[in-house]
Amino acid sequence: MKRALPMILATMMAAALCAGCGNSSQGTTQTQATAAAAENAAEKTDNTESAPAEADAAKPEGNLKAAFITPQALGDGSVTDLSYSGFTKAAEEYGMETQVVEVQVGEYEETLRSMAQEGYGLLVCLQPELVDAVCTVAPEYPDTLFFSMNGEINDIPNVLGSANKEQEGSYLAGVTAALMSETGKIGAVIGQDMAQNNRYAAGYEDGAKAARPDIEVSILYAGTFEDPAKGKELALTLYNSGYDVVYQVAAKTGLGVFEAAKEQGEGHYVVGCDVDQSPLLPGQVVGSQITPYDTWVYAAMKDYGEGTFTGGRTEAFSMNRTDGAGFDFDSTGKVNYKDGVKEAVEDSKKKIMSGEIVPESVREKDK
Repeated sequence: MKRALPMILATMMAAALCAGCGNSSQGTTQTQATAAAAENAAEKTDNTESAPAEADAAKPEGNLKAAFITPQALGDGSVTDLSYSGFTKAAEEYGMETQVVEVQVGEYEETLRSMAQEGYGLLVCLQPELVDAVCTVAPEYPDTLFFSMNGEINDIPNVLGSANKEQEGSYLAGVTAALMSETGKIGAVIGQDMAQNNRYAAGYEDGAKAARPDIEVSILYAGTFEDPAKGKELALTLYNSGYDVVYQVAAKTGLGVFEAAKEQGEGHYVVGCDVDQSPLLPGQVVGSQITPYDTWVYAAMKDYGEGTFTGGRTEAFSMNRTDGAGFDFDSTGKVNYKDGVKEAVEDSKKKIMSGEIVPESVREKDK
């Protein structure tokens, strides 16, 4: 198990599997673990069962501990770094003791048990890869709270799940890519072939074909979120085959897409993912699909800090539910957009939010 000290997130702004564990919608409030910590300011090491705390529990006082557990390393300039910024913001505001764990495959359950046993009252578990481990471990530690970021979990009282309509923002990415393409060919580099990532891909294809029915779309899978060299290799394959806009949905692997576009030069574009990535390659990033993961994590941490954490359910996010979600155009002012591109994207956004457009969430290959 590799543990990492908190990192400076310079790369972030500078530059599902979600099968779930059930479908009950009954929620419960923050457990007595936090209340106990408030009374004695001691680290929790006892994992015996306790009844849920009352819904109007007072704000906890004491040594609150939260762990940030991620299968994707920090430094991706995207989802992991963004989530971590929400984590650190809340931790600082509520004076929490924190730990960061970049967990390895095969160590998921072991890591969650270790953090629970060490008295971390809230485990923030990123990405669908950890869903099965959370479903297994959380019932063993009813006094430990779990936030499953990007994981639908509905029937475990001490677990709050979260899910996003990635296809909404990626639909707008597809509209942009299709209308900006000179060759009529656009592509995407996806981290892994799994449900969450394929919602990005499905929306991207749907938006592109709605904007330009004759567009050719190619989706390539890297099989990893941790290999920029692989991302660059796949992006170069696309660029060298005449695909002039490439959407990256691959975390750290996706950084290689920017390297490939830079190497190819003017006229080879990138669409960023989750955060505004236009500063990474000014003039060649036509926009970024935006998902405010930081606000999700911050909200869960805030509820933990104030004793109002509610589990047993999944929070569902969309452009209508989350301020800032969707798609952002180039923020550097270096991209020259074709006539009508921004208007088409804004029109599509309004229609998605009104329900007139419902972007595809499943790729044709998976239907």
